[in-house]
Amino acid sequence: MSCKKNTTDTPDEDLLVCTLIFVTESVTISGAVLVDFYSLRLSTGDTLRLEDYNSKDQYYPILDDSSIPQTKNIEERIDFVALRGDQILKTPYTFTSDGCHIVKTSGLEVINF
Repeated sequence: MSCKKNTTDTPDEDLLVCTLIFVTESVTISGAVLVDFYSLRLSTGDTLRLEDYNSKDQYYPILDDSSIPQTKNIEERIDFVALRGDQILKTPYTFTSDGCHIVKTSGLEVINF
């Protein structure tokens, strides 16, 4: 479990206990390796470029815990942008936070591109 409420005997305390796990949400993209990729945070217009630790595989990071504030009850819309040659593909995602880590609420697991 990455995040849980305090289970002490004091019901008034609504503490959140987080783990040291660092969450990164990724997408699998079929076909040849991408020329470039990035995520657009639609609320701010920010371009987020996450490190691809193994560019030869087909897994590309969309968002990680450091990308958005870890505030409960927020919703962030992200467009993942994939570039291959002169082709561009935008795929929408929605994320929220459990107060500790990002949580993907919608978006594709695999993109055929």
